[in-house]
Amino acid sequence: MDYLNRFQGNFFALIFLLLSHTFVSGQTHIQGVIQGENQTPLTYANIALFEALDSSLVKGELSNESGHFLFEDINNGIYFIQVSMLGYKSFSSVKISVQNETPVNLGQINLFPQPVELDAVEIAAQKPVFEQQKDRIIVNVQNMISASGSSVLDILAKSPGIIVDKANNRISLQGKDGVVVVINGKQNRMPLEAAMQLLASLNGNDVRSIELITNPPASYDAEGTGGVINIVLKQKSDLGTNGSYSLMAGYGQAEKGGLSVNFNHRKGKLNVFGNYSGNRDHTIQTFTSYRTVIQDQGIVSSEGQSNRDAIVDLHNASLGVDYQLTNKTILGGLVTFYDRFWEMDAHNLGQKKKDGILNKTLKTHTQEVNNWRHTMGNLNLQHTISEGEVLSVNLDYLFYQNNNPTNYLNQYFNPDGEFLSSDLVNVEKHTPIHIAVAKTDYQKRFNDKFRLEAGLKASISNFTNAIQVEKEIEGNTETDPELTQTYHLKENIYAAYTSVDLKPDAHTHINLGLRYEHTISDLSTDTEAGIVARNYGNLFPTISASRQIGDVSQINLAYQRRITRPTYNDMAPFVIFLSPSTFFAGNANILPAISDGIKLDYRWKALVLSLSWTHEKNAIANFQATVNAEENKMYLASRNLDKRNTANMTISLPFKVNNWWEMQNSVSGNLTAISTDYQVGNVSFRFPSYRINTTQIFHLPAGVSAEISAFYQSASLFGIMNLAPTSSVNLGIQKKFPKIDAIISLSSTDLFFRNNMIWSLDVPELNFDMGGKFVMEPRSIRLTYTQNLGNQKLHSRRHRETGSEAERQRVNN
Repeated sequence: MDYLNRFQGNFFALIFLLLSHTFVSGQTHIQGVIQGENQTPLTYANIALFEALDSSLVKGELSNESGHFLFEDINNGIYFIQVSMLGYKSFSSVKISVQNETPVNLGQINLFPQPVELDAVEIAAQKPVFEQQKDRIIVNVQNMISASGSSVLDILAKSPGIIVDKANNRISLQGKDGVVVVINGKQNRMPLEAAMQLLASLNGNDVRSIELITNPPASYDAEGTGGVINIVLKQKSDLGTNGSYSLMAGYGQAEKGGLSVNFNHRKGKLNVFGNYSGNRDHTIQTFTSYRTVIQDQGIVSSEGQSNRDAIVDLHNASLGVDYQLTNKTILGGLVTFYDRFWEMDAHNLGQKKKDGILNKTLKTHTQEVNNWRHTMGNLNLQHTISEGEVLSVNLDYLFYQNNNPTNYLNQYFNPDGEFLSSDLVNVEKHTPIHIAVAKTDYQKRFNDKFRLEAGLKASISNFTNAIQVEKEIEGNTETDPELTQTYHLKENIYAAYTSVDLKPDAHTHINLGLRYEHTISDLSTDTEAGIVARNYGNLFPTISASRQIGDVSQINLAYQRRITRPTYNDMAPFVIFLSPSTFFAGNANILPAISDGIKLDYRWKALVLSLSWTHEKNAIANFQATVNAEENKMYLASRNLDKRNTANMTISLPFKVNNWWEMQNSVSGNLTAISTDYQVGNVSFRFPSYRINTTQIFHLPAGVSAEISAFYQSASLFGIMNLAPTSSVNLGIQKKFPKIDAIISLSSTDLFFRNNMIWSLDVPELNFDMGGKFVMEPRSIRLTYTQNLGNQKLHSRRHRETGSEAERQRVNN
């Protein structure tokens, strides 16, 4: 650990140097009072603060009962505000100069009556599509034209620094795997495979923003060596009744359709809210593969092609209620439901050759159903002890049920095409999962310079994976004793954390956090106990410091330690047959991965330069190939990589060409170094890669806008396997109808059909070479209609969070 001690010592030295310098800057506040006729205070007026340099939105506030508004923690700079309210003329201020920590009081701002339609009360300026903050990149989905009708997974694929690999259920952030997906700021233990299916079912119309968090604070679970992706859902008003619905129809190589509905109602102390979304996606997929091994002093090759007709029906629903017991206490409840029914019919053709001469042909007809159901109940209590002091408690119960029957009909033919024999393999897989979570958080703001957070969490999980494999040959059915088994996993995780926010002066911000997590896990079968028995604890420090330099520059420095635990299916073995000689399998011996990372950001006006370095021990790589050359069989399973180092540099440059054309550009480069044992010895890789993203936005007359987005990903590594370059160009156009508060959008993804996965692995020392291509039907076109209902101008409802998002992240789906 000498390298880590030197690294931490140098890191703290850098922080000391950063804080020891002084710069002319500051943070203060801007306030004012909104009034109507006869100096009557106006409640719930919309006040937006913009940077004068590029008209980007900084913050938004609503006036309170006395008409007062306050923007806190405002850096030195030049700003302006816009005020709007239904029935009044909009107001735009002159430029506002914030200097030398001096508070700015704008005094009384008078709005004059003007009965107008809803479309007259609208703020023209918007947040940029991609927004850089000190510890994250924010993708403002509600400002993306191509988001209408697209899934959240499709939107992620177009985001800077993100790689979405649908074929292998993988998302990486700035070159690092082990990403955790959360919703509304709360983690779950749903593994990435399940999270990706959930994201594929979420409609972009229901999402406000996506936060790509590279340095999560200590209040987040330590899970996820690659960082955290936070999906922030839109929040409707909490006074009166409102909602919206959206309808989508599309086509790729088969039909697609979807709908979503949400509502929010509040009367007095009671707030009721809910949503439902349904999606049907019919896809035609093609997988091809090859494998060459040296066997019996000859070259044996296997080639295969799988033509898949897959249909997935997804349903998400939630219903929540908040009741204000007192002025300081709110009691809430939330119930969510998720159902994914995936059905596939595949025809596979495989050929085996020796020294280039056809030896055998295999035709396999595969029928598979994979049905996941999930229900969650949450009870939430939030109590404000005093001004700036809040205590919250979450109690969650989660239940998952997976049924996954699969039938494989294998038919064997000789080189002349004559039928030889057949067999039928039936696989049944049943997986119930029970998870209980209790979580409490405490926050206290002592003053403008010091804030404290602390919390406790306990998670208790019980997992059963029952697998039965039967093989029928010539009417005789036999159970495969090697593959038939029932696995039981019990896992408890206990955690405690504390963090402090410090502001030594007006231009310096420091966050210090420490989290402790203790894990107890036991994997057994009906016949063997203690296959995996682990009991371990880890400390996870997080440290960040930022400093404002003048009016237009900022520097941020951060260090963090994180963990990626194996998913339930990683630890409880399973088998999926791609062919009689190619399998997906589990790995009961896989270990958790620990990472240490440092990140440096520098921002000058809108330009952002980020540098990061991450060291991972026992990095988890999914679906890595292992070949048995003697039997010519290939197994794809998750495995640990002994050591993986990742260096990243990202440059983000938004640019406004003129009033109707703006663009967002980013370039990211990675250098990945891997060292690990692989079958017979140690292998090492050092591989550079880069990614380019651009989004062009055009504001056209008559409420029409258009968007063109594209990315190019160079060749890269997936574990120890090589991935070929990939790219995509996407197009969106929308038309707003302000009088009826509706939007119609047309979008198309992957216009040139280049977003496919091509992989390869060549290991001459082990006498094999293999690879493949996954075509997931990425190209499609969608037409979406969105209609808002009710009052869309009222105050936001309470932000609802649960305590069990991290638990959902570990469930395979």
